[in-house]
Amino acid sequence: IVAVVLFELYGVASLGAPVRFGGVLGLDLVFGAAGWACLRSRRLNLVGHTYVAIAALQAPLVFVAGYAFFALQQKGISVDLALLVTGLACAILYATLALRLHSHAYAVLALSALPVAWFGGVDLAEIGAWRGPAFGALVTIYALIAFRSDRVGKVGDLFARFAIPFVHGAAGFAAGLTLY
Repeated sequence: IVAVVLFELYGVASLGAPVRFGGVLGLDLVFGAAGWACLRSRRLNLVGHTYVAIAALQAPLVFVAGYAFFALQQKGISVDLALLVTGLACAILYATLALRLHSHAYAVLALSALPVAWFGGVDLAEIGAWRGPAFGALVTIYALIAFRSDRVGKVGDLFARFAIPFVHGAAGFAAGLTLY
């Protein structure tokens, strides 16, 4: 992960955006594919989980690399849209991994990616002083996850167990934005 960050910061600009982005994406896909392959073997289960975790944690960096290397801001793609797409894609990826691997850590990452997407979407809507109340709607989503998803069974329990702190965090952030 540190190598990817360093490559993004100091990568050779003469290689061009497609090659540099391909390197970051390729590295992420190699870790993901190796992880899934190792998960099929009982003896390599720990290695598989480690490689999948590295690929999952590099996913936001792939989006950053695409945004930076292709100079998308100069092409009219706002930071807010990039946050919305990145946050939503990461939330879906992490939720899928949480469900497939029955992992609480990925459930927490999925819950953590939601405010990134929400913040990007709220700012993309350009609602000005209504940012705080609009962010307050995320409190409702977290509350539904916390108090309704546990009725789904073990699947919902992955998320419900950790959603309550996110309810309070989102409420506090929304109140702060509103007062600001």
